[in-house]
Amino acid sequence: MRTNLMNAGCRAMHVSLLCAIVAAPGCERSTTKVELQKQVDALQVENKALKREAEKHRADIERLEAQVVNLQTFSDPAGARMFSPVNLEILSLSRGADYDGAPGDDGVTVHFRPLDAEGNVVTVGGRISVQVVDNSVMGEPRVVALVELADPKEVKEAWHSKFLTNQYTVKCRFPQDQPRPVARRLDVKVAFVDYLTGNPLQASRTVDFTPAPGVDASDAPSGETLAKDGQRPNSPTSGEEP
Repeated sequence: MRTNLMNAGCRAMHVSLLCAIVAAPGCERSTTKVELQKQVDALQVENKALKREAEKHRADIERLEAQVVNLQTFSDPAGARMFSPVNLEILSLSRGADYDGAPGDDGVTVHFRPLDAEGNVVTVGGRISVQVVDNSVMGEPRVVALVELADPKEVKEAWHSKFLTNQYTVKCRFPQDQPRPVARRLDVKVAFVDYLTGNPLQASRTVDFTPAPGVDASDAPSGETLAKDGQRPNSPTSGEEP
């Protein structure tokens, strides 16, 4: 009887092992099917997203094509530029500025505005480059400050149009690791590229500047002595702002 029980136990174990062996491929097939279904679902979601993106691109293309057709129907394509800026004006308010509260100017604040063909101010964005140049040494112009604005957000922040103001304002601080200018008049050069037309505009102006106390004309970088107004002795003053 004990032998029969042992034989029965062995047969039960064999059956269990056989069932496990037979069932294993079925489990694997079931797992593979689930994984494949997940992949199919993911591909379907991705396909829907791509279709939406394609529809958006198609709408953008149709909009741009419509704009091209509209421009082609203009009898005078140049009319589209009628209100575009053609000139740049640096305002007389531009001058040296004290930003740190210490005696003497440590930068220059430049105010300028784009103008159309009729001389009207144009509210338009564009890339901005402002240079402040010290020409106190003959033949050796020195850029003492440079500000470039290309990010549309920065350009927008530089535009002021409240309470009788309608211009760009750019603060040009002198780098702390470079010698300050000693001339009392500095040249400002502004370059502006219209975002819409790509038209480049330029303007320049001489502005007043107040050096720090104790800095006089004899401190010119080349050792050349300047007059009290910051100009070279006997240098022509034509073209200076009054």
